[in-house]
Amino acid sequence: MYQNFIIWGAGYYGTRIERLISKEPEHKILAFCDSNTELVGKRIDQYDVVSIEKAVEMCRQDSRLVIVIGIFNYDVIKEVKQAALKYFPQHTKVITGHDIKDAIENKPGFVRAMWCGNEECENKIKEDTTATSRCMPMKEEEPISDVCVCCGKPAHKLVYWGKAY
Repeated sequence: MYQNFIIWGAGYYGTRIERLISKEPEHKILAFCDSNTELVGKRIDQYDVVSIEKAVEMCRQDSRLVIVIGIFNYDVIKEVKQAALKYFPQHTKVITGHDIKDAIENKPGFVRAMWCGNEECENKIKEDTTATSRCMPMKEEEPISDVCVCCGKPAHKLVYWGKAY
C-alpha cells in the first residue's frame, strides 16, 4: 500500500522503526520529522529532520506518503489529531445532488454524501469515479439530504467517499 514514509520522532523509537522499515527494499524513508525545533534542520543517519508542518505538506503532495509515529507521547498524538481535524474539513466536499462524479474528479479529497445502502449504487459510484466508501460515521450525524447521491431513492446512511491514489 504505502511505499514512502516519514517517521515522526527522531529519537530512540523513531530510529528503531527506521531499521524495521528500511529492511523492505520497496519502502523508502524520505525524512524524520520532530516537534523539537533543535532537531529540525539536522540529519539523523542519511535523513533530514523536518518540522511537522513540512511533513504534512510533503504528504499533501504525495498521496502514497504516510507519516509513521515513532514516538509514544500523548502530546504528539494530540498534535497529529489536531492537524487532521483541521485538514479533513478543508478537503471534504458535501454533496446533496447527483454530482458526485464531478466532485470527485475535479478536486482531491473526500466527498460526504447520503447513500441508500444498495450495493448496486456503491458499485456504480466505484465504476463511474473509482472512488469507494471510506467511512460511515459510528455516531449519528445530521443527515445532509434524504436521497441517495447515486440513484435518488430514500437514503439513510451518511458516507465519506474517496479515491485511493
